[in-house]
Amino acid sequence: MPTSEFGSLLDQYRREIIHLQTNPTYPDNYVTLEDVLRVLNLRESIHQHLTQNSNYPGSSIYELLQLDKQLQAAADTINTILESNKTTLNQVRDSSPHLSNEWWWHLEKYTTTTLHPLDRYDNLWKNSAIIIWLFNSILVVIIIVRLFSAGADIFGAIASAISGSLGFPKSRNSIYEKIKGVFQVIPFIKRTPGHLEAEVQFILSVVVSIALSMTWGLGIPFISRIYNSFGILAYERKNLISAEQNYQRAINLNPKNKLAYYNLGNLYEDLKETKKAESAYLVAVRSQKFPRAYNNLGRLYILKKDYASAIAFLSRGVEQVQSQAGAATIDAKVQYALYKNLGWLELEQNNAEFALKHIEKALDIVNQAEEDVNSGAAHCIMAQIDTKMDKESQAGYHWEQCCEQASLDKPEEYKWLTKAREHLTKEKKKCPAFVNGV
Repeated sequence: MPTSEFGSLLDQYRREIIHLQTNPTYPDNYVTLEDVLRVLNLRESIHQHLTQNSNYPGSSIYELLQLDKQLQAAADTINTILESNKTTLNQVRDSSPHLSNEWWWHLEKYTTTTLHPLDRYDNLWKNSAIIIWLFNSILVVIIIVRLFSAGADIFGAIASAISGSLGFPKSRNSIYEKIKGVFQVIPFIKRTPGHLEAEVQFILSVVVSIALSMTWGLGIPFISRIYNSFGILAYERKNLISAEQNYQRAINLNPKNKLAYYNLGNLYEDLKETKKAESAYLVAVRSQKFPRAYNNLGRLYILKKDYASAIAFLSRGVEQVQSQAGAATIDAKVQYALYKNLGWLELEQNNAEFALKHIEKALDIVNQAEEDVNSGAAHCIMAQIDTKMDKESQAGYHWEQCCEQASLDKPEEYKWLTKAREHLTKEKKKCPAFVNGV
């Protein structure tokens, strides 16, 4: 029975020695402090067994001697593990006074190398790097999901390739191995002294984290703006399907891209999908100064004869324009459109005098503008105001300007052009907006 128990202890001792010899230690720590203490305790148990029993096979004693030599040869490894865990054999002996005073509890005498002082903190740096790397991996997944959900196939493929290089290892040690592998492509990393390796891996992990955070905070909105620009180009080329797709991608990438919502609203107006246009404009005006969107909403509500909503949005747009007074970026076309629509709104409610003030303001803006502003709609409205105010002689000029500049694409202007044509026909004149002027 004693021989059987001794054989079992010897087998365990052999397995632990092999574990020490065949697994990486510092800085990867496949061998842990628990492994070290276990092998030393096994040797202590064998010692206790030998002192209490006798008559063991010579082969077993010989094997024990060989394993002891291997344990002594592993003194550097054991000392490294102890040091990296801020533990010494002296502390182990002090905490367990019942232990023998045999050589395995004094393995420091067999060490041939000394741990660098900075290596004492390597576990802290390594664990911190692993935590940051896990955060980086999660952030990469979020970025990829956002890109692919937006249909951003080109940028999504790039992000997916980056994700593949990062990988998602399953264990702590394999994560650290992955970190080292990723950074080994950098030339100076290969020349890093061993005692600085963990610190460098931590710093580089932080750099990657900062880069990914900037990609999320700045890169995604930037890509969103790129897709919005693609949408504008497609819209200008009359490719409305492609324009809609790109505006939607821009919005999916960055829901705060108000310009993409505004452009999408314009597109839906062209497609006569006024409900969708209204929804897009409503998002565009949230928590942002956007006079153009307020103007377009006001116009849509006039068409719906929802005059209360129309005056609210148009007035808000005028307030925003006035708050920008003197600014170099102030848009004369937007100012003109707001006052033109206010004049139209008052005309719809039979308030000719109030309508007159707004249209005069709109035409003044056109006259003072440095850029070319189409004032056809304002002339159409002014002609109707003059007619209501019995100023037929002045109305004629405005009907002519209405015919020359207004557009048949907008329903309200088409209606006004029809009136202009009727008036000019009576005077035996043609309306250029229509084919052959009639």
